Amino acid sequence: MRFSSIAVIAATALMLCSPLAATAATTVQPVEPVPGEPVVPSDGASTVPITPPSGAPGQPASPTTTTPPTTTTPQSGTQSSKSVDRGLAWLTVGLIALAVLLVGFLTVIVLWRVRGWDPRWLRRWRHATAEAGWRVGLNAAEIRDFVRLGR
Repeated sequence: MRFSSIAVIAATALMLCSPLAATAATTVQPVEPVPGEPVVPSDGASTVPITPPSGAPGQPASPTTTTPPTTTTPQSGTQSSKSVDRGLAWLTVGLIALAVLLVGFLTVIVLWRVRGWDPRWLRRWRHATAEAGWRVGLNAAEIRDFVRLGR
């Protein structure tokens, strides 16, 4: 497997995840109403702002009725769910990217072992660490002998 095929796999995974990332960026945050200011509904059913009653506390407010306009607009393409968790989309993108990196790393390791790639620097490093381990083991044996014999 060459670098270009790994790049194609990574690009495909990113293209598959891009719709999730695009919808995650367009979230609408709910707005809390401020006391004393008129409240305008965000669903578009009524354009008349609703004002809180201004009577004295304990007295009923004067009844005011507003009739919403009777327009019927087809709602095509709108989601019925108001609260959609978008944090899961980023988690999915991250997991897919991590999986692509892991597959690429494992592919390189497998090809390394199958093709028998063994550069000179790796052979020298492996020999040097083996010799260092052997010398440390001998040093530990000398210390054990020294303690055991009581010198």
